[in-house]
Amino acid sequence: MQKIVVFTDIHFVPEGETIIGLDPAARFAQGLAHAQKHHPDAARIVITGDLTHHGTDPEYRRLQAALADVQIPVSLMLGNHDRRGPFRSVFTDAPQTPEGFV
Repeated sequence: MQKIVVFTDIHFVPEGETIIGLDPAARFAQGLAHAQKHHPDAARIVITGDLTHHGTDPEYRRLQAALADVQIPVSLMLGNHDRRGPFRSVFTDAPQTPEGFV
């Protein structure tokens, strides 16, 4: 059986912004560090939307930077706060269907 680590609704915001007084990127970094330390044998990390709060390029770039050194394969799934155009402009290698769905 394979181990899969799942994060959901991480709601990245631009640097310096918060949601209810919390920085989603800082909280995600804590969870990601825990996953990599305690579950390095995971087959994959799946992050389901909402990846960002507003679906903007700066939010996706911040997420991309947060994932830069992750050794476990990562799959990203968009949510209703996400926007395909800005997502695709940052995550250019993300797989998509012939209809353009990520």
